[in-house]
Amino acid sequence: MATDRDTLPSALVLCAHGSGGGSATANNLANLVSERNEFDRVEVCCLKGRPSVAEAVQAVAGCDTILVPLLMAEGYSYDVVLRGQLSDAGPAAERVRLSRPVGVHPRLADIAVAQARDECARQGWAPDRAHILIAAHGTPKHRATGDSARALAAGIEARDVFNAVRVAFLESPPSIDDALRAISPEPCVVVGFFLDAGDHADSDVPAAIARVHPTAGYTGAIGLDPALADIIVDIARR
Repeated sequence: MATDRDTLPSALVLCAHGSGGGSATANNLANLVSERNEFDRVEVCCLKGRPSVAEAVQAVAGCDTILVPLLMAEGYSYDVVLRGQLSDAGPAAERVRLSRPVGVHPRLADIAVAQARDECARQGWAPDRAHILIAAHGTPKHRATGDSARALAAGIEARDVFNAVRVAFLESPPSIDDALRAISPEPCVVVGFFLDAGDHADSDVPAAIARVHPTAGYTGAIGLDPALADIIVDIARR
């Protein structure tokens, strides 16, 4: 039996954190997903910046809509901020289905392993000698914030490619400085568990590396990898 959703145009909304503006990474990912022609509409919104969640939801009113959060954890931004903004978005939000964030997807481990292997090759290290450090944001505001980073570390560890895998945070213990200090001077690849090349990925983490373990390699923000589009489509299909 056909349902309303079978007759409605499909829409995908990608929601980034944003910071006083938009998200170039979210727009790039939206373009990659749009090229696959799996959705009638692909829109972008930001928790901070424009377009807002409410504006994006209004733009796809009348569509069967899936909102995929471009967030790395089911933490404060997802569980409190995004859910709150969606509930305040009016009647159009009733057709919106909220997925889990991209950061909890198990295939992120494949992306991280590929990036870390490439960095090992650039540095001339055998992967089984290298330590991997997942550098994440972390926050005391929500107990689940670090869960996805730890799950990513477990996924990398299960592939048995590298010497060891650790997790550290900018705003929660263990700190990135302490983790790097424990690894130094052993070969280390730092994986940035961030969507965007913002201040955290491009400034805070490199500064910690320079302070404590200047010979460590760094892959940058994991969200910049085009393979994230595959994860978004998989989440939406589910």
